[in-house]
Amino acid sequence: GWWLGLAGIALSCVVITEASIFPGWIVLLPVLSTALVLATGGQNPWGIAVATNRPMVSLGDASYSWYLWHWPLIAFSVMIFPSLSWAPLGAAVFSLGLAALTLRFVENPIRFSNIQGMSILWLGIGSVIAVVAVSVALIVGARVGWFNPGVQQMMSQVNPTHKWLDECNSEVPLGERGPECNWNPSGDGAPIYLVGDSMAGSLGEGLVLAGEELGRPVFVGTRGACPFIDATYEVDNRIDEDCANNVQGSLSWLESQPPSDVVISSTLGYLTMGSVGFSLNPEDPRTFDQEKKTSIYLEALGNAVERLTATGHRVTVALPPPAFPQTLMADEGWRPSQCATYEALVNIASCGAQREEVEVIAETESLFSQFSEAVVANGGSVWDPREELCRDGVCATNFGDEWLYLDASHISVAASEKLAQPLVALLSASRSTGA
Repeated sequence: GWWLGLAGIALSCVVITEASIFPGWIVLLPVLSTALVLATGGQNPWGIAVATNRPMVSLGDASYSWYLWHWPLIAFSVMIFPSLSWAPLGAAVFSLGLAALTLRFVENPIRFSNIQGMSILWLGIGSVIAVVAVSVALIVGARVGWFNPGVQQMMSQVNPTHKWLDECNSEVPLGERGPECNWNPSGDGAPIYLVGDSMAGSLGEGLVLAGEELGRPVFVGTRGACPFIDATYEVDNRIDEDCANNVQGSLSWLESQPPSDVVISSTLGYLTMGSVGFSLNPEDPRTFDQEKKTSIYLEALGNAVERLTATGHRVTVALPPPAFPQTLMADEGWRPSQCATYEALVNIASCGAQREEVEVIAETESLFSQFSEAVVANGGSVWDPREELCRDGVCATNFGDEWLYLDASHISVAASEKLAQPLVALLSASRSTGA
């Protein structure tokens, strides 16, 4: 029975993985196996000396302390040294050493001491205060960038959120939104309308600066995760009615407005996401095939552009900026938080990501060409911010201490503001040449 219990414990280490449901029936294997070892070990079975020799007993004595130490150290090792595959194992071994030290110099002295009454209470209070003090120190240190100028400079650029998230992220269509979505209300020129998802939202700061320079109000109709296309959009087996309300309501309202500028921008990542489906008509089944989705997306975008240009609006569709590792991405990409703490403190500029511009062009050229054809054929124009974001043949999340991206695909507030002049030129040109 003793050996059977040991075998069950060893088997638990193999069959229980991250994919195992916990709590669940699989927990019975290590629990019952351990119970069997405890129940039969006292009968002095053959081979029990393997587990009762001095080194094993010492390891057993330290096992609970090891249990308390190992997980925090492993978790921190992954966060601090994400690129070192052996860091978790090293942390586990190091935690055993700490367990042995705290067992000998902290736990056992307290355990076998004669303290009682108020002394025990103050000891508990002191322990809690120590833990809270360390936690507060870590939180404060992280929030102030560990007093490192490079980290603080990065945080000042990547932490600010875009204005649209706080004020204009809603299914409510243009025409029904409140004054909080009218940026530069003092402008008395022809309005500029911004619609689309988070890609459009990240252009907001630059567009409102352009509107201020041109003396034109900027009306924002953005809604996160909602492509501005004249199609039915399904995600995770559910038609996104809120997105449809935003797009169709905004299109209908814009069709009734005097001619002006409409800026549209949406990520193209929907095309690679298996959980997203499109159909041109609500009654048609949605397709999840990437090639078919692309065809529908382009036609639906063209339809939206045509509805606007047919009523005299000048439509500019902004392409998504270069992203890391891919512009057409479905998986999680680069984030500033992925940077190892030690790397950030030594050289924060190295925490970013970069790609050769020729690689970005090669990745997007075919789709962007089809994208442009669909827009231009329906009277609109296309603007690619890549030329403003990439430098000397390199596209990067940051150039030294200048951070252009908040994450893998969204530009920072500061980068958006730097697009103001290109947007001024773009909107001035559209006003003088559009009809």
